[in-house]
Amino acid sequence: GRITAVGWTAFSGLLCNTSSLNCTYNSNHTLKNLGDFGPESQLPHDLVHYLLLNEIDNQRKVHEKILMHHFAGDFSMEPFSEMKAELLVHVLAWISHASAMNNCASHS
Repeated sequence: GRITAVGWTAFSGLLCNTSSLNCTYNSNHTLKNLGDFGPESQLPHDLVHYLLLNEIDNQRKVHEKILMHHFAGDFSMEPFSEMKAELLVHVLAWISHASAMNNCASHS
């Protein structure tokens, strides 16, 4: 049988659950292929992207998934509004570090 768009969306959600930062962090970062489902060009773009990301260094793929979905374009600072200052400093440092890693990787 064929996998429907709903099925592919479910696979995408397993590889990168974007419902929250924590869910993205805890998504599957190990699955690298789905077997023989025909040419990659027939798979949804986001699914192919997540599978390719899962082939790189573990921390970098997590950083890229989080940056891509939670810190791209106009993003809400609301999740940080109730954060303690000590933790906020670490979170902002992580964002800066992850962003720098992403920029270096895209220029190499």
